[in-house]
Order: sequence, then C-alpha cells, then structure tokens
Amino acid sequence: MPARPEMNVQAPEFFHQEEQILQPTLTPTFADGIWPWMNPRATDFPPRNLSNPLEGMPTGGYFGSMAGLTIPRHRRIQNSVPNRPPANQALHGAINLVFFDGHGELVPLERLWQLHWHKDYQPPLKRPGSK
Repeated sequence: MPARPEMNVQAPEFFHQEEQILQPTLTPTFADGIWPWMNPRATDFPPRNLSNPLEGMPTGGYFGSMAGLTIPRHRRIQNSVPNRPPANQALHGAINLVFFDGHGELVPLERLWQLHWHKDYQPPLKRPGSK
C-alpha cells in the first residue's frame, strides 16, 4: 500500500523533541490497536462496528485514526458489548495504554479523545458522534 501523507513520521504534529510533550501523564506511547502506529484526530469518529473497525471503511480511510483504537478488548461491564452502540450511549470497553511518563493504564474507550495524542492535539469537549 502506498504511504499516505499522515503516515509520515516526520509529520509536523508529531512530537520531535521531548520538551514538546507538555502532558506526559496524558500522552500515549503504546496502545492496543489494529495498526502499528496511530495518528488520531480529535474529529475522528469511532468505527461503525466496534468488533470489526474495518467494516464500512472508505478506501484509504481511517489508517491511524481513533477507529483503530476503539476496540472493546477489555470489558468493564459483565454483559456483552454492543457492536454498534447508539450515539447517545458511551462506548463500552477499554484498551491498555502506556504513557510517556512510563505508567500503564486500562483506559475506557470513551476517554480516548481526552488524551494528548500529538503536539497539536486539542481534546474535544465530547467524542465526535456522541449526543
């Protein structure tokens, strides 16, 4: 597959120097996901189907987006997680993340948008697509 511009590790929004990381406890470095690297945007929607994030993906679609992280790998509820949660409900499940300060944490999917993914990332007031 040809490289997309946002796959360039020299992209201007990426952290290039340690002092650019202003929130080390909120800056992920490793994550559960379906791609080997991530470059999520605050405007990224979760996938339409949490159990199959590639379903319905447009050609060249969400590579590196939040959709590659919003997989309910670890459930925080006893019942099964809906594959297609209604927009007015919080996303169920969580993933493991390691942060720049070295700590690891089980992070609920709904909270992923509130982290600091790159130096220009501004967490939204609410997750895109939520009501």
